[in-house]
Amino acid sequence: MSKQLSYLFAIGLCAVAVPSAQAGGPSGAIHSFRPQPRILSALVDTGQHRLFIHGVNFDQQSPSVTLGDSILSVLQASSTEIIASLPQGTPASTYLLTVSAADDLSRSETFNLQVGEGEVR
Repeated sequence: MSKQLSYLFAIGLCAVAVPSAQAGGPSGAIHSFRPQPRILSALVDTGQHRLFIHGVNFDQQSPSVTLGDSILSVLQASSTEIIASLPQGTPASTYLLTVSAADDLSRSETFNLQVGEGEVR
């Protein structure tokens, strides 16, 4: 059984116990912190039907990318860039772009993206 240490912080008349980091959970595995993805910019190339997303902390394995209600196909991904396929017939509008880690949808970032005039042909 692993030892768990707690630190006690007194705040006014109440006290809060905060568990310290453990060397491993019940299974002995070490859990690492994985930061939230952050979208810094996005560029639409309507001629090639591509969406280029630049940022940090992207899931390199298989990030999930949605544009409004549409799930986009990810063509390429690194920790700082995602290239996704933009569906034909996407009308010009402002969309909510969401990038999520495939294994943890709570690790996600949203971005308002303007798709140009007309529709993607």
